[in-house]
Amino acid sequence: MMHLLAFLSLSIMAITNGQTNTDSRYFMDDDNDAGLTALPIDVCFNSNGAPPTRYTRYTCNAAGTQVTKTKYSDPDCTTQEGGSQLFSSSPPCGLYSFNCNNAQNEYVEVGAYFNFIGNDNTCQNLQSSIPSVLGCFCNNATSSYNSACSSNTVGEIRVYDNNGG
Repeated sequence: MMHLLAFLSLSIMAITNGQTNTDSRYFMDDDNDAGLTALPIDVCFNSNGAPPTRYTRYTCNAAGTQVTKTKYSDPDCTTQEGGSQLFSSSPPCGLYSFNCNNAQNEYVEVGAYFNFIGNDNTCQNLQSSIPSVLGCFCNNATSSYNSACSSNTVGEIRVYDNNGG
């Protein structure tokens, strides 16, 4: 069972009903320990904490029209594993949507604590962390989430049902 997390970051973004609203570059993906989330561009992160550990980095082309997703076996993202995936068109919302043209690169580091590895009922044993871009992001036509910080050490991710819940 995953427990809640710790955050670090810089600013707060506004929530807009079911639309993506952020000043940061991002790529929406679910190929990681956290599930569908907006991930930062040009950041090497641990996308799979369970052995064998894997790392991922997303990069944009110079025109800002394509994202390349590459997997690595090391935390510096220097030893590539397998081929890269190229994404050329961004859906308006959810999985594989992206923005390479925004000016910011703000994100929070979200820590994950798992109770099935030992007895960690008090969330003392950090198992992995993943970056999550600050802002409001639509997951699909009926749900969205907002990732925000109120200080350098406190933040939250709120999930919204766009049908009024």
